[in-house]
Amino acid sequence: MEVKNIHFFNDGIKFNGKAYLPDSLNSIKGTIVFTHGYGYCVRAYKEVDPSFFANNGYAFFNYDMRGHAGTKGDWSIAKAVTDLEAYFDFIFENFHYKNVANLGVFAHSVGALINLLAILEDKRVLFGSIITTITSMKDSYIYWFKSGQNIKAKEFFKSKGKINPIIDRYLDNLEGFNLFIEGKTPKEDNLDFSHRYGMLYSSCFRHFYSEIANSPDILWKVDKIFIPLIVFNNTYDEVIPSEKNDILFEKLGANKKKFIRTKGRNHFQDGCWKEIQQETVKFFDEINKTEDK
Repeated sequence: MEVKNIHFFNDGIKFNGKAYLPDSLNSIKGTIVFTHGYGYCVRAYKEVDPSFFANNGYAFFNYDMRGHAGTKGDWSIAKAVTDLEAYFDFIFENFHYKNVANLGVFAHSVGALINLLAILEDKRVLFGSIITTITSMKDSYIYWFKSGQNIKAKEFFKSKGKINPIIDRYLDNLEGFNLFIEGKTPKEDNLDFSHRYGMLYSSCFRHFYSEIANSPDILWKVDKIFIPLIVFNNTYDEVIPSEKNDILFEKLGANKKKFIRTKGRNHFQDGCWKEIQQETVKFFDEINKTEDK
């Protein structure tokens, strides 16, 4: 396996990633691009093994999204989609192994939402694997207050051990979010301050909140997605109601689709990534064999 550092640009932002290439470039089955979740970064996925994909014949590419880890810029859903498409452009322009255009995606959480939105407009994606998809950031945030994630999430908003008092108060209940949606945020609540959320760095909390409040709901569009997809859900999810991913699978327009419920007991699917990767490669192989006929 050969590992290459990747640097590509979009909208003036430099993105870093890695390519994991099988030893025999002539036998590569296809290209897989991995997109991490919101507030995470590639390094957070310690159980994701790029060598597993490379050893099974797939070139595996990853990257840190805009605003995450060392990547500059303010994240947004729309920009995340165009950044992903720019990565596709870079790969096709700079890698010329056989089957480079046999493009698949592998994505988790909000990363899965970004990929589904990209699939709707970018016909280069031919197959995919999506894991505990955030079907709507707004629905997810509201669900936090039912699952107790709103209190746990305060740790992710801390900077140097402290959390902004406004964020701390807004995470205690939904009142602040509901007022924000209605355009009635009190003047004394100045939301124009920088903050962090895990590995996400944002220059403006108002912008961060707006992205959540105005998030698209992929359940309204997923019936227009026809490429082969494997969907992973879990037995319990503190970030998004598990039934949302059940509905997503049922509404998928694809004729070739597969659903797997893991034994995962959290959104991050701790302890389940080996199964997820094995089933993903198995599904991709089945799809590619069918397409070859």
